[in-house]
Amino acid sequence: MADRARGRGGRGAPRGGGGPSARGGAPSTDKPRREAILDLSKYQDERIRVKFTGGRQGMSTSLPLNLAT
Repeated sequence: MADRARGRGGRGAPRGGGGPSARGGAPSTDKPRREAILDLSKYQDERIRVKFTGGRQGMSTSLPLNLAT
């Protein structure tokens, strides 16, 4: 029991310090932009349910998002 870490989490990936600068800064421009798998504009302002691999589920309302501004 003494070798067990208490109050430190212990699950998931290790948490490293730093943000984007720790990984190299700006994203690489040599890669082409990935295409979206789904057109989510059809589901705007509707409740949607998402099932992930592993059995987890999530339900949310899709809100309009404008990244151009």
